[in-house]
Amino acid sequence: MRCRWLAHLLDGNIELPSIKEMEKDTKMWEDNIKQNARNLRSCIVTCGIWYNDQLCKDMKCNPRRKKGPFAELFEPYGPTDYQGLVPNGLFGNNA
Repeated sequence: MRCRWLAHLLDGNIELPSIKEMEKDTKMWEDNIKQNARNLRSCIVTCGIWYNDQLCKDMKCNPRRKKGPFAELFEPYGPTDYQGLVPNGLFGNNA
């Protein structure tokens, strides 16, 4: 995901958010870490998913990768969830 994001950035396809938005994301990140500090494993899992969702949003891709709300809530995330990730509107596909 990070390499794909970097490729999009180097191609000029990513517009960085405003400073206020970045500060807001940083605050949300800190709050999440503090809230889950007691259960470190839980924190690591949620932070990884949140981080990948942010990368998807930066690349203008749909961060919801599962097929349906139940799958989104109950199925674990894995590398296949990011397979074929295409920015919204590219090739007429809403990935």
